[in-house]
Amino acid sequence: MGSSRVFVHTLHIVRDVDAVVDPGWQADDAENQRSEERRFQVQEGLQRFAQRLHGEGHSYLLFLGSQDAQWWRTYLQHLGGEWWLHMPWTFTVHSRHARDVRLVAGRKTDGDVRR
Repeated sequence: MGSSRVFVHTLHIVRDVDAVVDPGWQADDAENQRSEERRFQVQEGLQRFAQRLHGEGHSYLLFLGSQDAQWWRTYLQHLGGEWWLHMPWTFTVHSRHARDVRLVAGRKTDGDVRR
């Protein structure tokens, strides 16, 4: 009888991430500073966690926020729902979308209409 391998896949769900990662700006400078420090700490922790999961090679990570439907329509649909671990956290879905739109617009003005 041959050996059997056990496959273990884990799904990790991080909820309400947008309230921390994109808290917006307040009129109070001290509150903005606290929000920025919290955002930085959370992003650092999430990046370490995502890298560890990527290294293990058998887990999935799903981020859920209050504006998921809007994000999907605007950005993730454009990206095919994919994200890249090698990209810095400062490289947001919005900046990727904006960059790709600029590249396509630049190709059209250069006469290159390939996508």
